[in-house]
Amino acid sequence: MDRLDELAIFVAVIQHGSLAGAARKLHRSAPAITRAIASLEQRFGARLVERTTRRLAPTEAGLQLAERARALLHGYQDALMGTAEAQLTGLLRITAPVQFGRKHVAPVVMAFLERYPQI
Repeated sequence: MDRLDELAIFVAVIQHGSLAGAARKLHRSAPAITRAIASLEQRFGARLVERTTRRLAPTEAGLQLAERARALLHGYQDALMGTAEAQLTGLLRITAPVQFGRKHVAPVVMAFLERYPQI
């Protein structure tokens, strides 16, 4: 599993306060979430969350890691968005039947062109 993906899973677990909540949000199975947290804890060398049958609470190390992970994931998303937006230039061509184009394609294209004026 990708290490950034493990951090995203960990942040989701902390945000939702449960493995099941994070699994629902990320569209993954609860065992996959559990394995990711266990792998991260093994790599980190410390317990990141205290689990009981009724609740899940981050440890002090878990809170610190979650804070840094949020910043890292936010920076990663910003870097991807900045790169993606910088690369969008050129000509957009769409072929569609006239009625379909007017009703369905035109609104989407207009919103796209407002967001990316270099196209």
